Amino acid sequence: MGLIDGGVGNGVLRVMDVSAATLSAVPLAKPSGSVSGGVLTLFVPQAASISSSGVAAPARLDAPSWRLARAIGWIRGPVLLAPAVHLVAGAPQDLTDHSEMLRNVGRARLDVELAARNSLEIDQTARNGYAIALQAGPERLVSELIAGLKRGRTLAGYGDMVAWTAAERVIADPAALELLLLALATRFLIGFSRTSYRVLALLTAARAVASAPGGELPRPAAIADPDAALNELELAIEGDDAQEAASLALGLAEAVEPQDVARVLLRQASLQDAHTDGGHGLLLAAWATEFATVAPGPALAALAACLARTRKSRTIADGL
Repeated sequence: MGLIDGGVGNGVLRVMDVSAATLSAVPLAKPSGSVSGGVLTLFVPQAASISSSGVAAPARLDAPSWRLARAIGWIRGPVLLAPAVHLVAGAPQDLTDHSEMLRNVGRARLDVELAARNSLEIDQTARNGYAIALQAGPERLVSELIAGLKRGRTLAGYGDMVAWTAAERVIADPAALELLLLALATRFLIGFSRTSYRVLALLTAARAVASAPGGELPRPAAIADPDAALNELELAIEGDDAQEAASLALGLAEAVEPQDVARVLLRQASLQDAHTDGGHGLLLAAWATEFATVAPGPALAALAACLARTRKSRTIADGL
């Protein structure tokens, strides 16, 4: 159960168990009125503002926790959400980036309430503008997104492009994994939340992703025999060959249905002991296979590359 207590100044989000004992309490800079509208409103902007070493840590935990609670029922919500609340409450908060984003929005006179309801789909003109701005740097990209939002283009469309960019960054650079998880969590927030904070979450994620260095992507492998290529994909992952795994995933995404590739990757992710990589593989597998319906090549290749880079430990699977 979640309650938000409003006071003269700040409000407090309290996560309680069924006996009404407080599991965790988090001060809110701006009371949001209800837990369903408040938790992710608080988490994602603050998570995106946490400085360099752990930029996506709360975001990668709170959004999946919320999804899990919604899927299996809110009777277990307090237990599932308590770790995310503790993480956000305990992490050192640096709201410099968040404050700067608010200033950018203010200078551009972007109506965030109106932008959150945009319905104009992303067209080729918007894609071209995004690509040019991405090459120019993070501040230019933020300005491009603000301009597009003022023209009525959807948050969801831009969220997909930011996540696509983050997936491509991960294929070339393992250090970009945190940013991909942040971008995918932001996609979830855009579709789930109904508050204007979705706009700030998108802009903050876009700037973070654009700040990551790009790299040369592997060429998609030529696929003559899909079944053999799927076997080769598993061998590349087990052999720690991230480039080959990404190349095969890119080729397979064009040759077969994405869910066929996703099944192989999900199996590989589930074989790994979660503690080896802090659960990153399983979490990325859940996000990426969902995103594969939008961008199959980048999503599946990013997952394949990350699984190949992960130190192999399968003590639990081997004992079954």
